[in-house]
Amino acid sequence: MNSPVTRLSALTLEALEVIQEINGLYSNPQILITGSYARFLQNLCSSFNDIDIICTDKESARRLVKKLQTLNSDMDSDIPKSVTIGLIPGCQAIKLPGAYNIQLKEGDLGMKAMGLQVNIDARAARRNTAELAIHVPGVERPVMCLSFAEEIRLLNDTLEYLTENLDSLTGQLQKETVFRIPRTILFNSPQNADERIYGLLMRALLTLHKASQFIALQVDGNPVKPDCQTEQFREQQRLHALTENLKIKLTNHICRNDFELRVNNWLSTTAHVNDFEIKRKEFIKALLALLHPE
Repeated sequence: MNSPVTRLSALTLEALEVIQEINGLYSNPQILITGSYARFLQNLCSSFNDIDIICTDKESARRLVKKLQTLNSDMDSDIPKSVTIGLIPGCQAIKLPGAYNIQLKEGDLGMKAMGLQVNIDARAARRNTAELAIHVPGVERPVMCLSFAEEIRLLNDTLEYLTENLDSLTGQLQKETVFRIPRTILFNSPQNADERIYGLLMRALLTLHKASQFIALQVDGNPVKPDCQTEQFREQQRLHALTENLKIKLTNHICRNDFELRVNNWLSTTAHVNDFEIKRKEFIKALLALLHPE
């Protein structure tokens, strides 16, 4: 829901330099750029939103957070800087990694320069063709990115897990087994078992939405031929199948109708007065539309 950008501020370039400096401490890079910025660097899209980062272990994440915090005390800079760091909980039950939300701001008015979301996900430690070294103007060292093939593989793992476990997870929540599911847009503070299940369905829809975006990337001029980049072709074929499987699972879910009624009621009764709220409303409508395949 953020506005796309095509260039980086000085503070963001400085943060990227910090990441590569930490990577230099390891024999294999532990911090990889992913998300829309990594795809932008791989010429798969023309703009990006905030910068997503994967740390393969907690130690590298802590190093990064500690190092970025020191940017607040940089007295040599003529431009005021602000680095705000918040912890975002994950949920092991649905394989959602924990994360840090980092806001980079600069200037006298504290205008946002860039947002960084740092996920801690050991699955990205797999080597082979998982990482790419890409030159970014303004950053001395090559920026280490997760390859698109590997990004698809991680998404496919999540799609497969949710499809295979959605019913059992629903059953656990119906039996009052409590595990907190964060980042659900509307159900972050559930009051009962139904709302916890709705949060689960919202997380599944968010994953499905991401899968739909990846499929659209392939359609919009980025197809991979079967005889080249074999791993990416294989993962893209899996992506199509797994996306369809999860869509069917959600469409036939026992709580699907009650979930839609609850969300539609919120959409019709809640005032949306500013730009953020209007964009959030449209985004939620797009998520619900995934339950109604053409």
